[in-house]
Amino acid sequence: MGCLDIPNETIFTMEMTPIKFGPGATDEVAYDLKRLGVKHTLIITDRGIMQLGLADRVRTLIQEAAISADIFDEVHVEPTDQSFETIAAFVRGRDYDGFVAVGGGSSIDSAKAANLFTTYPAPLMDYVNKPIGKGLPVPGPLKPLLALPTTAGTGSETTATAIMDILSLKMKTGISHRYLRPTLAIIDPLNHPWQRRIQASMYSPMRLNPTPADRMMLGPGISRMSARSTSEATPSVTCGARRPWNTPGAICAGLC
Repeated sequence: MGCLDIPNETIFTMEMTPIKFGPGATDEVAYDLKRLGVKHTLIITDRGIMQLGLADRVRTLIQEAAISADIFDEVHVEPTDQSFETIAAFVRGRDYDGFVAVGGGSSIDSAKAANLFTTYPAPLMDYVNKPIGKGLPVPGPLKPLLALPTTAGTGSETTATAIMDILSLKMKTGISHRYLRPTLAIIDPLNHPWQRRIQASMYSPMRLNPTPADRMMLGPGISRMSARSTSEATPSVTCGARRPWNTPGAICAGLC
């Protein structure tokens, strides 16, 4: 290494999902699908978001741009190997050329799984991380996936993992590969009140008062969240003042 005597690895590569952020960014979902050449997309969400009408609104925006759009609203909160198998069976044999995830990390991770299994079909455990599964790499690039998060949590819209519970083993693991990352994350703070009506747990003690361990793991993301949260919000399901500041925090946590 020439004149430098550095005993440890000092080179790293950082890849990230492109991010579109701003109030009203959801209105551009059809534009981005068209830009990516998508003609028939599957919107992946859960029953709660479906009942609140946000998934239907996204479908309307897409259909108004002459793009065909279906909805899968059977996402399991905290995905399991069985729920991944269910969505894999749903997409099998269908001609989806793109995906839109609307919801929290469970919906986004389920969309990653759907994208993987419709592009490169294989038994689930082939892709699950070692030593639980075979840990086979994703063979190549996947289809376009737009992630529209309705929560400020794990930052799944920027991560290269799809997390699940293996029910028979009572163990949480996942599939991890760079190709799993969403093609684009559309971060629209106006979407978050939809989820806030039914998930008061967003105002958890961890987010408002992160522990040293939280700060060590999540770094600048949770620091930004907690700084804005404690000064601008109260733990009420009707308060929306801090939501726009939580979304950049969650993104940072996902990137870290």
